[in-house]
Amino acid sequence: MSSKNKNKNTKQSKGDEKKEEAYEIPLQDKVYEYDDKRIDQFNKERPWKSDPKYFKTCRINVLAATKMVKHAIQGVNQGRKAGGLPTEIMGLLVGRPDPVTKTLVVMDCVELPVEGSETRVVADDEKVLGFMTRMQDRIEELRKDRFIGWYHSHPFDVGPHSNAFFSATDVNTQLLWQMQFGKWVGIVVDPLRCLAKQKVDLLAFMAYPPTYDPPKNQGPDGVIVDNKEVLSKRWGAAYNRYYVLKHSFFMGSLVRHNLEMMSRKHLWIRHLSTSALLEPENREELPKRIQAMTKKTNLDPMHRKGNSNADPMKEAMSMGKDLAVEQCIGHSMQLIKNATFNTTISAEPIKYSSSLPQPQPTKQASSKK
Repeated sequence: MSSKNKNKNTKQSKGDEKKEEAYEIPLQDKVYEYDDKRIDQFNKERPWKSDPKYFKTCRINVLAATKMVKHAIQGVNQGRKAGGLPTEIMGLLVGRPDPVTKTLVVMDCVELPVEGSETRVVADDEKVLGFMTRMQDRIEELRKDRFIGWYHSHPFDVGPHSNAFFSATDVNTQLLWQMQFGKWVGIVVDPLRCLAKQKVDLLAFMAYPPTYDPPKNQGPDGVIVDNKEVLSKRWGAAYNRYYVLKHSFFMGSLVRHNLEMMSRKHLWIRHLSTSALLEPENREELPKRIQAMTKKTNLDPMHRKGNSNADPMKEAMSMGKDLAVEQCIGHSMQLIKNATFNTTISAEPIKYSSSLPQPQPTKQASSKK
């Protein structure tokens, strides 16, 4: 009996091993795997020390991107409720590097109790630094990921280009952290453009080392522009001290499945019941955008001359085109909803007639009668 039980146990263990070997992690879930040995070896080698643009891509978890945008919009609303301008917000990014693809993977984000102005947002307060230290200790206890970057918002007026760029202060902050940790990415969110365009508008950056000189007149996106005014207007005064990381979003199979279930049952109702054109934020921003556009068209003709790339009239035309497209799409959606839900559909066939319409009696003839 004992030998038979042993044989049964060995057969069951072999069957369990076969089942474990047969199970494969889906391709979209492999980003959640953490290779301790490879990452430890990567941290010891530090290949980014010899290449100033070693990291070229950044993958962002959809949930982390949602939290960043929500935090940025919250800063906009808080600043307006206080009777002033939208306030900048700041937070830290949690994730890890991918040595194979030279990518920084952002898994989550942590909000910081920091508020800034349009020119400065820095976490240099003792309370904030203490909060960061406690959060880092807590993360090390609960998960293998570490802090790999920071994010903040630029809640500036919506213009022809995105407001996702690094200011001189941002470059200094990024460089300090980057020289200390090495693997450190900075993300800038444009919340007002997110509301206006109804999409996530953010960019990921890294700073150049102080000893590195990029090609002349090259922007952070790698495009060479002869006009420095155009570069500084789009990318800030420190456009030659940082570069853009190509970013993409990802989600796990479970999250994707849940979103598909929600979109089938619930989210389609939201698309039909709401309109971005009628959102309070967009209605408040529309007059400001029109006013900014009219200021450029009302410039003195002498100020309009110069380089064609920096022509205010071209910027005004670009802003007007964006406004016109947004308004056309919004009104078209309202007309489609009105035709879908507020009109009656008759089952009777439409009757066509080829006879000429009969003339109606005039007012004088009717009065004589």
